[in-house]
Amino acid sequence: MGEARCGCFSTRDELVAPGNPLPSGQIYNSHAAILGSAAEEAGAEVLYLGIAVDKREAVIKKGHKGKIVHPQ
Repeated sequence: MGEARCGCFSTRDELVAPGNPLPSGQIYNSHAAILGSAAEEAGAEVLYLGIAVDKREAVIKKGHKGKIVHPQ
């Protein structure tokens, strides 16, 4: 049995990656780091895929980038 792999991305229009300036009305994307760290602690290889805007097509594109199976 191979190592588990996990694609991790966030979806929200108002998210900003940590370390970047935070404009008014935006929030830092802390969930990806927290969930990715939990997956790594459980032994998974994590592929961080960034932030997808709140649009179905953007989420599907991120899923394909990470080779995550997407239900039709």
